[in-house]
Amino acid sequence: MNSTPIILLGGTIYGEDGVIQGGYLKIENGLISSMGRKEELSSLEGCEVVHVPAEDSIIPGMIDVHIHGANGADTMDGTKESLDVMAAVLPAEGTTSFLATTITEKKAAIDVA
Repeated sequence: MNSTPIILLGGTIYGEDGVIQGGYLKIENGLISSMGRKEELSSLEGCEVVHVPAEDSIIPGMIDVHIHGANGADTMDGTKESLDVMAAVLPAEGTTSFLATTITEKKAAIDVA
């Protein structure tokens, strides 16, 4: 994990408490440590700064609560490898968590021993 704090500066940030135009989001040890208006940011020293264009948005990761597969992998494959493929490719689309869902099928096709 990167030990250098990262600051995303600019863009439109959608957070739990509302929308911030042209603000900042600070990431430390892989977690969001703070966010707010650019004027509230005390220092950029020691941080990697990523300038986000004004027309871009920073949004929370999406949770897919009903997904059958991704990138050629299918939950009906019934393998850890298929779930690993899904978990590897979904973040590129903004999905940070998912509930793997089977299709309507006979019980024998869904049960994996």
